[in-house]
Amino acid sequence: MTHSIPTVGHDQILLPNQSFFSWLRSQTTLFISQILALLTFISFLASLIYYVHDVANVGEHAAVFRLATINLFIDFAHIILIVIFVIALIQVLDDNVRGSYRVRLVYGRVFGGSLDEWQHKALLEQSKQRLRRFKTYFLCFWCVMLALYIAFAFKHSLTIPKDGSEHSTRELSQANLDQAVPIPTQVKDSKEESSSAPVEEPLNWLKDKAFPFLTFALNNLSLTFVFWCFAVLMVPTHNGKHRRRHRQSGRVISLTAKVRDIHRKYFWANKSRRPYLLFTLVIGLFTASYLPLFAIHESSTLKTFQGAFDALSGVVNALVLALLIARLDSKLIGLPSWLIFVLYCYSAVQPLFVAFEQQSEVFKSIETAVLIVVFISKIYFFLIIFYTLQTGRMLNYFYCFPFLNQRVNAAQKQALIDSGKYGGRGWKMVLNWLKPSNIPRRIVLVGALVLLVLFSSLTLVASSVEVGQILLHTDAINLLIVGAMIILLMGMSNDTITSRKSLQKMYETLFQESLSDPDSLIEKSADQVRKFKRYFVMFWAFMWLLYLAVPVRHADLWPQPDSNNLSAAQVVAVVAPSFFEFALSTINLLCIFWCFVVLYLPAHDEKADKRQKLVIRYSRFVVALLLAAFLLLLCSLGQDRMTYENLGIHKTIFNGISGTLSAIVLALLIARLDSKIISLSSWLIGMLFCYSAVQALSVVFGVIEFRGIETVILIVALIFKICFFFILVYALQTERVLHYLICYPLLDKRVDSIFENQFEIRTSKNESHLFTFSVWKRNKLVYTSETAFHRKRDCDRKVKALRAVMEDKQHYKSLNSCGTFWVSVIDMDKNLLCESTSLRSEEDAFDLIKESIDKIPYCKYNRG
Repeated sequence: MTHSIPTVGHDQILLPNQSFFSWLRSQTTLFISQILALLTFISFLASLIYYVHDVANVGEHAAVFRLATINLFIDFAHIILIVIFVIALIQVLDDNVRGSYRVRLVYGRVFGGSLDEWQHKALLEQSKQRLRRFKTYFLCFWCVMLALYIAFAFKHSLTIPKDGSEHSTRELSQANLDQAVPIPTQVKDSKEESSSAPVEEPLNWLKDKAFPFLTFALNNLSLTFVFWCFAVLMVPTHNGKHRRRHRQSGRVISLTAKVRDIHRKYFWANKSRRPYLLFTLVIGLFTASYLPLFAIHESSTLKTFQGAFDALSGVVNALVLALLIARLDSKLIGLPSWLIFVLYCYSAVQPLFVAFEQQSEVFKSIETAVLIVVFISKIYFFLIIFYTLQTGRMLNYFYCFPFLNQRVNAAQKQALIDSGKYGGRGWKMVLNWLKPSNIPRRIVLVGALVLLVLFSSLTLVASSVEVGQILLHTDAINLLIVGAMIILLMGMSNDTITSRKSLQKMYETLFQESLSDPDSLIEKSADQVRKFKRYFVMFWAFMWLLYLAVPVRHADLWPQPDSNNLSAAQVVAVVAPSFFEFALSTINLLCIFWCFVVLYLPAHDEKADKRQKLVIRYSRFVVALLLAAFLLLLCSLGQDRMTYENLGIHKTIFNGISGTLSAIVLALLIARLDSKIISLSSWLIGMLFCYSAVQALSVVFGVIEFRGIETVILIVALIFKICFFFILVYALQTERVLHYLICYPLLDKRVDSIFENQFEIRTSKNESHLFTFSVWKRNKLVYTSETAFHRKRDCDRKVKALRAVMEDKQHYKSLNSCGTFWVSVIDMDKNLLCESTSLRSEEDAFDLIKESIDKIPYCKYNRG
């Protein structure tokens, strides 16, 4: 099968390397129109059924927009879309040749040199096999998701209250009374009990136990296939170990030999399959551990345990999805960061499944909101991954990543040998790199004194409070540990570079070329590292302030109102602690976002510095809007509805928003740390994503029913917080982040010259039937040529020579006249090849020259 989704023709010429929305318009126009047509048909059927059953029989007493009804509509929308997704994936399952030409081009551009034809074909074939395996697991994931939402639809249909039937029964009873036909009360009650009791019991068993377990098991099965997709992307190799051996015909093998061969190929002896087996076994045991809940008959206890299992399943979902998305954030795939942000939104809301199966109105509302967000995110999740598959970006990852992995490992090994500073590997190096260079003694003494006083105070308070002692002890330990981290980081903020020669050698090993201006580049990168450390210290400082506010709530030291009728002063007393915690947590994630911006946009020149500052300014504005939204939405409640219960709901909602945003921002930073140039171990990255995944569970903070879950979350978060600190300090002190800031910009530029190259050379025939060529960018004319040729082959030779000439800066000239600027391209004999269109300034001319050198030699040739 080599089918693809049908396309619709456009008058405008398609871009050579389509962006996400350009690809979406050209490849899925008919696809989206089919979805809308199906939704219109479903909407017609739903409207007809609603009119017949609700409006005609019940009238104005029917409840139209119940949460359960909305959930059911969302479930059916999921089912329709997932069916279309499965059909689309089946059509392209064997279409794995897209991007075959460009993967070889990327290899030559990034790593230098070229491969023999037989080597290229062999490696390309292995990459296609891995790509098909990824598609198969991705298809299985959507098949399980289809079963999951069918189960959700049955489950939500059981939760819809039958107001219409109750109203009809009431009308029938009134009619009987009007006709003076008495119905004996005892007989009626006995009939109702005998008729309803046998039906209610199995329905309640299905609603409270069977369907929650079914959705839990299917959710775990779906995340298993997501992990398998990640395992395919984790460390692709070209050593051929993942390929099966061909059996010799007619060979007689004993049963023992067969078992041994199967064990070597598919089970523990095959190292490439160990992650699949281990994760599947763990998820299977985790799913089986849910079965004892069937023996629980008390509703409140059952809901508590179901909430704990849903929370743990959501965290594992978020972790596995984040691991997969981090691989999609590879520069070899080259997705824009805003698309990665959308994918992390899908990952971050997974822990909010803790709200499912709960009976309170606020958690039912959160469940509906989560289903809506997941519905939107799921569409983008499919389309973004489908985009990487159909544009050859995923094939490029499978083809080029093994070479990048090999060169980075060799470069880092050589750099460590040359530097001579770090002896040993892994955590054995802790005594070498966890040494602050210059901490003033007064900071150590004052900091230790403050931490000791706070720790003692919270310990005394915890001993006098009956409820929440573990929480208060955890808060005290958090204050102590975070304070110590701040002191250590202050001493590491101005550490100097150890060896410039080792950095240069690493760069040369990776890209097969020397640094043009090593001192300037290394110094600028070192400034970025110091900026990263400064933002990292600010993150821990605001976290320390946050842990000063949290113990006040845990100790119940803030006065609480006795009734729901609150005065203005009581409203302020209830809102102030919540707003203070929300503000500190939001500013806290802002500092982490700035750390991500430093890695995402390293400021090596004036233009990059402006972009970095612009993103930071926008982030400040967004945080200000969030803080204003907390107060504005509170004021929108009005004085009559400012009850203690509504204020608690307001706090819970914003806790969920803050936790979800923290999970997204942390995941963005961790994905950058998962770069092969930094080269952290996969299990370290997994621990970092665990810290990110538990952030969204802050939605249960302050809710009495979830005090036990909150305690566990704080303890687990403390452990992961310590790991987060040590891993980041390890990456900073071993200069892995510095390596990334030096090498990433060149890797980014070289891959973009292939996959983000919007230049195109086109040939055309003029009125005199002569051939000429021109250079376009995003369907806009950039360079024109006055030379014409009688034959198209002569034009082809000239275009080939033009590509070679435009690689060298010496063949460009920036000219101007009367305020108009343009760029001329000349050959070795000073003959004019082409000229650019008019430009506004000399800076635009220099930018065009720089971009032309990087991209035009590798752009598409449209022969016309």
